[in-house]
Amino acid sequence: MKDRIIQELSKIEQKEKIQIIYAVESGSRAWGFAGLDSDYDVRFIYIRNKEFYLKLEQTRDVLEYPINNLLDISGWDISKTLKLAHSSNPSLHEWFQSPIIYKEDNIVNELRTLFKKYFSVNKISRHYYNMAKNQDYNYIKNKDEVNVKKYFYLLRAILSAKFVLDYKEAPPIEFNKLRKILASENINKIIDRMLEIKMNSDETKIIQKNRELDQYIEKLFLETKNKIERLPKEKEKSWDLLEREFRKILKIN
Repeated sequence: MKDRIIQELSKIEQKEKIQIIYAVESGSRAWGFAGLDSDYDVRFIYIRNKEFYLKLEQTRDVLEYPINNLLDISGWDISKTLKLAHSSNPSLHEWFQSPIIYKEDNIVNELRTLFKKYFSVNKISRHYYNMAKNQDYNYIKNKDEVNVKKYFYLLRAILSAKFVLDYKEAPPIEFNKLRKILASENINKIIDRMLEIKMNSDETKIIQKNRELDQYIEKLFLETKNKIERLPKEKEKSWDLLEREFRKILKIN
C-alpha cells in the first residue's frame, strides 16, 4: 500500500503543480491500533511556486483527495501550516510525531524544531481533555456496551492530555508509547485484552464496558481537569520566526 500512496502523492503533485515536502499517516494506523478494515489517512504539507503567494485574489490552501473507502489523502499549503503552527494546532503536532512517513524533504527537520517553539501546553492539553470528554459523553458514559474503537479514542485523548501536562511537550502519537505513563499494571492488562480485540475486529466491534477501566478514566479526568485549571496564562508568541521561515522557503529576501 505504501507504493500506491507514494504514487498517488506524485499524481497530486503533477496535477496541482505543487511540491509535497512532507507526507505521513495520521489515523489509527499511525496510532498503532488499526482494525482489520481501518482506512489509510494520509496527510501532507505542500508548497506552490512563489508567484502563487503574491496574488491578491484569495486562494484555497487545502487539497482534499478521498481516493476510495480505504484511502483518504489531504494536505495543507505551507502558508496555512505556518499559521496553524502559530496557534499550536494539535493535528499539526501529531503529523510531526507520526511514525509512518511517506515523504520527507530536508526542510522538515527545520520545521519540526521551529514548531516546538510554538507548542502551547495550555491549548494542547485543553484540546485533548475536551476531546476525551466528548468521546465519553457521546459514546461511553451511561452505556453498558460500547464500540471498542471509541474506547481507544477516549483513552488516547485523556492520556495525551496527561502527557502534555506532565512533560510539557507533544505526546507520542503511537499508543503503546503513550500508555507507558500508565502506572497501573491491572489497567495495562485490561488494555492489552482490548487491544487484541480491536486489532482483530472490524470498526463496528462492540464490547462490554470495564468497570475498573472506567473508574481509572474518571480519576484521570479529575486529575487532568485540576491541573488544567491551575495552568498559568500563556503570552502570545511572536510571528517573527514563522515569517522568516516562510520567506526562506519561498526564497524571498
